[in-house]
Amino acid sequence: MFILLLNTDDLAAMDNEALIKLCFQPLITRYKEQSAQDGNIALLFESFEHGEKALFAVWTFLTHAIRGTDEFHWRCLLFLHIPARFTGMQAGLRMFGDAAMSALLDDIHAATAHLPHRGEHAITMNEAQSIYNSNCMYAASILALEARLVQAMPETIRLIAAYIRGQVSEFSALRL
Repeated sequence: MFILLLNTDDLAAMDNEALIKLCFQPLITRYKEQSAQDGNIALLFESFEHGEKALFAVWTFLTHAIRGTDEFHWRCLLFLHIPARFTGMQAGLRMFGDAAMSALLDDIHAATAHLPHRGEHAITMNEAQSIYNSNCMYAASILALEARLVQAMPETIRLIAAYIRGQVSEFSALRL
């Protein structure tokens, strides 16, 4: 695994999003390796440090949800209707001190709560698009929520990076 040795000044000067990506990359690499092996993601997740768990839960959603309306809507249905993922994202956002994004997730959950839940079975992109396209009022609410996500992202990125800088020991990719 790659470990970046930094001094305090370099850590403080690093771009927020670059710092997040640097800490996230080893996590997603391990996730992909585990998925290809035996798929025991719960065991992998338990091996993460406290901060890594929060980063993984939040960043996996956000990096996909920001890629346009179809992806945003699909990811909302995928992540928010699997209780462990939703709980993990909310816990991570609380840990990062991001009340605005946490409230947004609650609003997304409320807007999609009327849809049938599939438990651990993933909804397909085509199914999500069909749901979105079948109801103009629902689609308008999703668009408004997506706009809020885009607006909230810079602060979310700032808060996550600040947490990483303050808790370096919780991220295995970094050493001071």
